[in-house]
Amino acid sequence: MSEAKSMVSKLEDRGFEFPCEVGAFDQDGDGNIDKQEVSYAVRAALRERPKNLELISNKLDDIDALSRDAWNLIDGTQEGYISIAQFSQFYVELGQVMDEKVPTYQEVWELTRKYDTDSDSFLTYDEFELLFCDYLCRTAFKPEEFKVDSDSDA
Repeated sequence: MSEAKSMVSKLEDRGFEFPCEVGAFDQDGDGNIDKQEVSYAVRAALRERPKNLELISNKLDDIDALSRDAWNLIDGTQEGYISIAQFSQFYVELGQVMDEKVPTYQEVWELTRKYDTDSDSFLTYDEFELLFCDYLCRTAFKPEEFKVDSDSDA
């Protein structure tokens, strides 16, 4: 088994899910997945499956610290939850700092609905942490960095 396939197997054994067959990332069409192609597959999996990022972020103290710091900035009253309006203001400001397109309120609303598991229009820290990790992932792993051939079999 190649080193790249071994890496994929280890990730899958730990519960990591890929958005499509890893073979779809075989960009040179040689039937083998090399390390570069695995990195594309992992990036896609992190973007498309928030649980993957949670799986990895559980081991990353830096992500936890960033999430906690961001939460403390937004939840200034320390109520233990934040409103969509509070999150929206933070998200717009963060987008400006990160030099990204400023989201509309509708875009923020749709994003928060995805993570507002109890549908109360507020985010708890746990809900926010998943959302924030997803944001960091999408910021770090841009989709234009690679293409996916979804018609390929693995």
